[in-house]
Amino acid sequence: MQKPADGYAILNSLAAHVAVLNPEGSILFTNEAWNRFAQENGNPPLTVVGPGANYLAVYIQAVFDGAPGAQAILSGIKDILEAEGTRSVWNIPVIHPPNGAGSS
Repeated sequence: MQKPADGYAILNSLAAHVAVLNPEGSILFTNEAWNRFAQENGNPPLTVVGPGANYLAVYIQAVFDGAPGAQAILSGIKDILEAEGTRSVWNIPVIHPPNGAGSS
């Protein structure tokens, strides 16, 4: 994904935690607020919650593990990924994958 400097600056200026996903659910970009939140909530490696990680897979596992609210979030992520051009804002609770790393 090409990331113009202006786009980075805009996303990094937001207080909201932002992750940009590709159609398969892999994270392409996270802003500074997202990364800071991850560090403050268990400091998971960016391979779990940063670019290259599959956020969809995190919630599939969370549903399998019975995490409260995970099914609704997974359904919403799938709806967004399947609806071309759709944007959404989410308040997503921290989900801790079985390997002990946190995710937001």
